[in-house]
Amino acid sequence: MLNNRKAFFNYEILDKYDAGISLKGSEVKRLREGSGDISCSHIMIKNEEAFILGMNINNLSKNDCFDSKRDRKLLLRKKEIRSLFSKSREKQFTIIPIKVFFMKGFAKIQIALAKGLKKYDKRKKIIDKEIIREKRNQTSF
Repeated sequence: MLNNRKAFFNYEILDKYDAGISLKGSEVKRLREGSGDISCSHIMIKNEEAFILGMNINNLSKNDCFDSKRDRKLLLRKKEIRSLFSKSREKQFTIIPIKVFFMKGFAKIQIALAKGLKKYDKRKKIIDKEIIREKRNQTSF
């Protein structure tokens, strides 16, 4: 399972969706082993189809003919794609991947409609975490 830990720090998550991923051959095997990266990837909608761009799945061997950073199609319902597209265009939100997981043997990806945080919001998050950590440490003694 791959996680995008940066997503929760850099974005405010509003809606979450689960989607299938169209993969080829050894890509599934590499994902099961946990070798991949979704931290620098994003979702783009073209012609009423959703694609993940920049998702890196390392090749199994040097002889693999698959490009490790190719665009992969996401399997969503048309209604979900239209709603994501309209919300992302209307209110300047972005669509980001959160995690890749397996359900009943199929590779799935959890995507989110998110709003980018400002620098001062990120600082406030860090300060709040530190305060909670200090309170927890003081009560344990």
